[in-house]
Amino acid sequence: MKVLLVEDNYDKYPIINKTLGEFKNVFFTKVVSAADAIRELSQTLFDVMIIDIQIPDIDGGEINPTGGLELLQTVENLSHSIIPRYIMGLTSNTSDVDLHLSAFKKYGWPLFDLKNDSVEWKELLTTKAQAIENNANYICADIAIITALEDTELEELLKLNPSSISHMVDGYRYYFYELPTVQGVKLRVVSTSAEKMGVTWSSQVATRVIEKFKPKMLFMTGICAGVSGKSVLGDIIVGDPVWDWGAGKISEDEHGNVVFLPEPHQISINRKVREGFRDLSQDHTFLKSLALSWPGITTIPNIKIAPMACGSSVIANQTTVDDIADKHRKVTAIEMESYAVMAAASSYNIYCAVIKSVCDLGDKNKSDNIQNYCAYASASVAIKFIAEKMHSLS
Repeated sequence: MKVLLVEDNYDKYPIINKTLGEFKNVFFTKVVSAADAIRELSQTLFDVMIIDIQIPDIDGGEINPTGGLELLQTVENLSHSIIPRYIMGLTSNTSDVDLHLSAFKKYGWPLFDLKNDSVEWKELLTTKAQAIENNANYICADIAIITALEDTELEELLKLNPSSISHMVDGYRYYFYELPTVQGVKLRVVSTSAEKMGVTWSSQVATRVIEKFKPKMLFMTGICAGVSGKSVLGDIIVGDPVWDWGAGKISEDEHGNVVFLPEPHQISINRKVREGFRDLSQDHTFLKSLALSWPGITTIPNIKIAPMACGSSVIANQTTVDDIADKHRKVTAIEMESYAVMAAASSYNIYCAVIKSVCDLGDKNKSDNIQNYCAYASASVAIKFIAEKMHSLS
């Protein structure tokens, strides 16, 4: 449950927080002005917004005696922000209730006196929180990060977010947590993994997550094979473009030999997303920290925004890698999910990025020793992007 509290002091927060103390999944965002509230509403769907009446129009401004009422009127007429699911007025001044109760009722929302109506507003807020907790349709997220596998890939992602809360929704397990941005905004994230590797299962999980939680951006993190000469072990590849290397037609040449005629459809990442990753690729302090944080890793990784080929088979044969590379001379990584995830996001018109770290070079000399580090590194890049670059996508 995401609560936006709009008040110019901290008088109400401890009381509201205590009232909702029995609920595990309550996330508060507190702002002091109407302008700050509008900014938050442009980025997040809140389950409940609680408005004080006397608030400043801008942070640091003079108190507007009807600032909360004017905020309510503004919210009810928004066209480019997200109206909260439930709105409640809560004031410490009894006279405000007498003056503005009918205005709140006009829009279908209640206005309470903090002290004199304490039983009523606490009971209503608790009832609403209970309904939200019990109803999966209320669960939402600003961002989704998915992986192909629970073991290693999702495991390393969740280690970076130890406060995550697990929920079963429609028979599937999801993990919810918040990530702060450099602007001080907390974004709610949902993570899960596909049931199996490959395009079919990744398409299914991507579509399910988008439909259920309505994120603004979808990430996939994990591991991939690199192309020798284009990438080295530990490099972090942001797929751009991605395509299905197995798409095409099986035919015969003039001598009756079976030939494959490729017909790939490429999907590129959004320009703003690309620029955000380009900035991160130049953050040498961050990249160095990835290697230093993992025992046994001595090579500082690179972030490469590069072509990524996707197919339905695990590749352990250099001839196959060479064949794929021959058809696209700049291909840098090969894996099994990117095209399906990007296609799902494209069909819903949301931002998407597939971030995978090179754990082998697609030949028979595979090793599992580096997989955990690569899963950790790719997840770290997604979290870094969310913290520093998500605001540029608004």
